[in-house]
Order: sequence, then C-alpha cells, then structure tokens
Amino acid sequence: ISGDFLMYEDSLTSELVLEVIGAEIDNTAPGPYYYLSNQRQAVSGGISFGVAPDGDSRYVLPDTLSLQSYDVLVVWCEPFGVSLGYGEFEN
Repeated sequence: ISGDFLMYEDSLTSELVLEVIGAEIDNTAPGPYYYLSNQRQAVSGGISFGVAPDGDSRYVLPDTLSLQSYDVLVVWCEPFGVSLGYGEFEN
C-alpha cells in the first residue's frame, strides 16, 4: 500500500477535506477500507470512508471534526479486522 494523503480546510468552502493521492492498494487483500483513527492498528472510535480505491480520492469530513480530531489514516481489512497499512498526519 502506498500513496500520499492530507487533511486541510478548503479556503473557498471552509469544509474539512481528506485527500488521498496516488493510492496503490494491494488488490489481493479483501475489503480494504479507509478509516480515520487515533490508533495505528485499530479503528475503534474512528470514521470509515468505505472501500479504499486505487488512485485519487477526496472526502468532505463532517462539520463536527477538526484537523486535530484524528492522527492516523488506516487502510483496514474489513473482512478480517486487521490493519493493512497506515500513515500518520504531520501536524
């Protein structure tokens, strides 16, 4: 699993946005999902964004979140409940 990601406040809309850029997800792993979490190896209390596709993705986050709400983007294997990879936000 590789790629880049960032979370930012859109200056035009004031929306909080998560962008995943150039993602390459291991297509042999079943059910990869993106999660924002505060843990590298768990998603309890996190937010799911559904199936993690290859390529670029853009997600508008709920108004209740801030840039400091979560520390980690996790690619989670839904069927087996394990982390396939993660990246930490640089604050």
